[in-house]
Amino acid sequence: MGQIAERDWKVLRRIRDDALHRLSARMVSGVREMISEVDPDGDAHATFLAICRYVHDQNVELGDLFDDWRRSTAITTLMLWAKAGIITEEEFAAFSAETKEFVHARVEVRFYAAKA
Repeated sequence: MGQIAERDWKVLRRIRDDALHRLSARMVSGVREMISEVDPDGDAHATFLAICRYVHDQNVELGDLFDDWRRSTAITTLMLWAKAGIITEEEFAAFSAETKEFVHARVEVRFYAAKA
């Protein structure tokens, strides 16, 4: 598959902000979890450093998933988002059959599901 179809590019552009929000919320949740697990009698500095490493790693992932925003890389972006589980099944269903088949053949698609 070459460049993504115009119709699919429009879908990807439409869902971008929601995908970014979901990824960011997951990252913030990870920081909250790390903070809530801090042992009050433990090494606060070690915890702080662990949080810094986590934030750095998450920032790298954020860049990998959102920084190369061009139509020519859109199919790769969609595959990364699908693999990361930051798009819903309904959003994925909006893509053309050709695009969905292409993505399914190359990555394990994980759909975002809001926690109840």
